[in-house]
Amino acid sequence: MTRPESATSLGRRPLPRWVLGAILLAELADVVVIVLVAQSIGFARTALLLIFMALLGVWIIARQGSRTVRRMSQEAYTQSSPGTDMADGALIVLAGVLFFVPGFVGDVIGALLLVPPVRALVRRSLGAYLVKHVMVVGPVGPAGPRSANEPPFGPPGSSGPTGAPGGRGASGGGSAADDIIEGEIL
Repeated sequence: MTRPESATSLGRRPLPRWVLGAILLAELADVVVIVLVAQSIGFARTALLLIFMALLGVWIIARQGSRTVRRMSQEAYTQSSPGTDMADGALIVLAGVLFFVPGFVGDVIGALLLVPPVRALVRRSLGAYLVKHVMVVGPVGPAGPRSANEPPFGPPGSSGPTGAPGGRGASGGGSAADDIIEGEIL
């Protein structure tokens, strides 16, 4: 039996402690706000309000999901980059998820994400964070993973995946048997 690989052995870092702390703090704030709202308007009305917000979240996710798929399809047809539209779609889906999860603090954050200028600010901030903190790695080849700024098939001037002219290993020649790539489909 094999041991599962840890996040660090796979090249991923675990979540920073401040992120986990922020999530726990937000959940604690949600519980406090729910109790305060229930004391103010009553338990039944609070429960109905939370159910309504969850249904609104489901509607937002369903609506935005289909819109995002349509936009991706259109942009693939016109061969344009869907970056901004995809990020906006993902943030709107996140807003729907925040509405779906019970709690008024998440609902407020979700409502803010539905406002286009706020969404643009979050998109730019998140993009800057990702550029600074995320390493993009391309396909893994015989020499290991390559970075995003390396050419996909060896150094410039080579025509094969191993860097040899002709792309058939170190000798440059080969038979059709050399083209077989053994693997496993999961």
